[in-house]
Amino acid sequence: MQKIAFIFLALLSVLSSCNRKGCTDPEAENYDERYKKDDGSCLYAPAAEITLNFQHLFETNSVSTSTFNQLIYQNENGNVMSITKLIYHISDVRFHQANGDSIVIDGYHLIDLNDPASLSYILPKKLAYGYYNAIGFNLGFVQSDNTSGAYSDLNAANWGWPESLGGGYHQLQIEGQFIETTTDTSGYAYHSGSAVRELVGSESIFHTNYIHYKIPVTEFYLGANASVEIKMNVAEWFKNPNLWDLNLLNNSLMGNYDAQLKIRANGADVFTVGAITQ
Repeated sequence: MQKIAFIFLALLSVLSSCNRKGCTDPEAENYDERYKKDDGSCLYAPAAEITLNFQHLFETNSVSTSTFNQLIYQNENGNVMSITKLIYHISDVRFHQANGDSIVIDGYHLIDLNDPASLSYILPKKLAYGYYNAIGFNLGFVQSDNTSGAYSDLNAANWGWPESLGGGYHQLQIEGQFIETTTDTSGYAYHSGSAVRELVGSESIFHTNYIHYKIPVTEFYLGANASVEIKMNVAEWFKNPNLWDLNLLNNSLMGNYDAQLKIRANGADVFTVGAITQ
């Protein structure tokens, strides 16, 4: 008899749990996993919509579609060059706090200078009010997200990286012309993605070549919707720590393991954060 009573009480507990109402949104401050039905009582901390606005320079000179196809830039090696294409994508924007915590906003965004709308990115999740002292993101995808064919918009943009070179997606494309001799020009294609190293008598080694950035900023209090300037200095890709000679490295870089690692190293300081307005 006692056993039957115990089973009956257990069933009542289960039924009560199933009917328990409260906040069922994990993003809410008063979320409780015991609640099975939402009763509209969720409470949320004040949060702001963040827009990233991307700007591009070659040192102090503007880079935009209005300057495309013009031999007006000179890299650190002395190569006079133009830019005809600049495309890249970022993922997993992160806002850092002074206590070491950070808030990650999952998602990705493709920036293409030929598409003016892509130069602004409204983050897919609002950011909680508070103090922040650094802004971060990835150039490209981390390995777990760098899956071939996984993103329909990137597929439509022909952003895939060849399967024979590790698959997944590009991270960066810069293309243009450079003066090869006094009068002749030649094309270059500076592309970044997964790096592959061929090993004699063994399988190839692939690894995602993404770059993670954590860019310090003067600590600010986020208390309203905000716009953040993200600036890329294109000249850095050809400058530091690897001085880039376009006469030697101008094409067929995708399958060049050493070139891919050099591109990654040169990307360390290409981004800075400009004005933050709210």
